[in-house]
This record gives sequence, C-alpha cells and structure tokens, in this order.
Amino acid sequence: ANLTDLLNGTDQYTVFAPNNAAFEAAATNLGEDNLAGVLARADISEIMKYHLAYGKMMTDDFVTGEIMSEQWTTIEVKADGAEVLVNNLEIFDANAKAVNGVVHTLGEVMLPPSLVDVLSADDDLSVLVTALMAANLTEMFEWANTGGALYTVVAPTNSAFQALINREADIADSEALLAMPNLAE
Repeated sequence: ANLTDLLNGTDQYTVFAPNNAAFEAAATNLGEDNLAGVLARADISEIMKYHLAYGKMMTDDFVTGEIMSEQWTTIEVKADGAEVLVNNLEIFDANAKAVNGVVHTLGEVMLPPSLVDVLSADDDLSVLVTALMAANLTEMFEWANTGGALYTVVAPTNSAFQALINREADIADSEALLAMPNLAE
C-alpha cells in the first residue's frame, strides 16, 4: 500500500493492524477471489490509511468519540474501562510499542465509508442517490467491487436536480427524471 516510508518515519502513529485471518476474510467482503486480489486492489492504500491515526494512542488514552484516520475519515471509538472498541471491533493485542507509535491488533479489516455511504449521509443528495439506485450504479461505488476502482463524483444537489426539471419541458418531475431510459448515461 506504499505506506512504508510513512511508518518508517519519525512521526508517531497508532496502527490498527488487522491480523492475517482478517485479511483472508476481507477477500470475500471486498468481492475478491483471494488475498492476492485484496492486496492488488487500486484502493488498498485508502483502506490501509483508514487503519492509521496520527499520534501514539495507548488504550488508556482512548475516550469514547471519534479519531481522524490518515484516510481523512473518522474512526469511532468506544472506551469503557479496560474495553476499547474501534468501529465496534475489539482490540485483541493492544499497546505493542514501537519507536514511532503503537500497534493494536484487530480481527477484521475496517473499511472506510464508501462513496454510497458518504452520498447517502447527506440529505441534500437524496435525489442523486435515488438516481444512482434507479440506474443500478450504486454497486460500482460500494467496497465489494472487484479491483477496487477509485472514483470522483461531482454530486448535484437536490436543488440542482430541481433546476434541471424546471428548465427541461420534457421532464415533468423527479419521477419522470428517474424513469428516463438513458439515466445511467
């Protein structure tokens, strides 16, 4: 995932390291045939950055809330005494100290929010999400797409769709827009 230079540097990092069994299981979750397919994905670097957080955080340092990953998305932390969960996953081997950080072992590979997750979380993009579903395009933006293609989405807001409907005489309303035969194009 080309993160060796980052992790060999002098900056402190917290690494949430999936164990070997977690990587084997990830093949199924990511739509790959085997571990080699997981490691060859175009998005493996983004997935691995999601397992890194800047700064050295021992389990005693965690409080319930969110921490920012190197992938620039948040990781949910639940701390209750000695038990710490990250994205609802138990840490198995905690606090393995390194010169430039600490490693906590997980039993699963964490996946950052997919494009569909991000789009669906914004109420002002609901027409776009509905259009993507109507055009059968949501699967390509989920994690379980073989090869892990990376996309950039220019996301029109609901008001942008309404402006299109208002401007185009042959589109009566959002239902007509969603029923267009060339919607996926």
